Amino acid sequence: MVEENKTRPVVIKKVAKHGDDHHGGSWKIAFADFMTAMFAIFLVLWLLLALDDDQRQGIGQYFRDPQAAHPPASRDIIDFEGERRAPIDLSGLPMGQGGFIPTEEMQELAEQFQDAVLDDPDLAEYADQILLEITDDGLRIQLVDHDGRPMFELGSADPREHTEEILRALARVLEDVPNPVSLSGHTDARPFARDDYDNWSLSTDRANAARLTLLDGGLPAERIGQVVGYADTVPFDPDDPRADINRRISVVLLSREAVQGIAERERRIDPDEQTLDALPRRPRELLTPEERRIEEGLDEVEETVPETGDEAPEADDAAEEAPDDDEAAPEVEMPDLEPPAEPETW
Repeated sequence: MVEENKTRPVVIKKVAKHGDDHHGGSWKIAFADFMTAMFAIFLVLWLLLALDDDQRQGIGQYFRDPQAAHPPASRDIIDFEGERRAPIDLSGLPMGQGGFIPTEEMQELAEQFQDAVLDDPDLAEYADQILLEITDDGLRIQLVDHDGRPMFELGSADPREHTEEILRALARVLEDVPNPVSLSGHTDARPFARDDYDNWSLSTDRANAARLTLLDGGLPAERIGQVVGYADTVPFDPDDPRADINRRISVVLLSREAVQGIAERERRIDPDEQTLDALPRRPRELLTPEERRIEEGLDEVEETVPETGDEAPEADDAAEEAPDDDEAAPEVEMPDLEPPAEPETW
């Protein structure tokens, strides 16, 4: 058996490898990457078709300046540089009727407000006390107290130095924007220590102090549209009426609709309509007995006035016709004379 195994020939098979038969599994990875990219492209195209014009504009603005983009109606930190900045370029903002910037276009203006967040070292530590929000009334900028850093002296309408710097910088930002500006002062719910001065007076005085500082910073006086004080009636934090953040100054760059609403509420009526006589009276059946007596007294006065005026000659004419009434008098009095004569006939 051993000898037979030694004589059996050994067969060696050689398999030739051709380069085009197999490339391994690397092509699968490349193909998977390609399919993932195609899926991402079609997903982006589908999302773009599902967006409206405002959302597309916001996405485009994000890729032009990613650091300046933020969702609308959100509170963000605003930085106002201490040095004078170049005027805001309004050429790209569409103007509405009367030169107003529409509310829907204030987003772009808000992005210009915060294009240099925290660049000014003097105001950087107060950046978290400057809040911005786009509302139906327009662009709202609020200066709030925070963590023991008040914007005004305690119980006073005197702004602190950093508050004046912020307001002057804000005036330089707003001076070239055509929309009117509204200022309102707010306090917390802590009772005031003085009897002759309360939160109403304090909030109003602080709003007016902010107005004067804005004017000092370069804001034209004719741009001030409203200055009001709300005391503690509109708290920023309703859950904690005594919170520091409730003490604030609100500066609103008013929209055209907001200005029309203020004008409608505060409009002056025709002076001829302001008199009591011009006011509509209630029906007589709804008047109280006292009101009826007063009204009757007024009617008597109204009847006596024409007798002393231009209609006096008519009274003389009535006097001249009096003899005709006297001639007819006996005919009226005759029945009164007959009864005494009847007993004489009995």
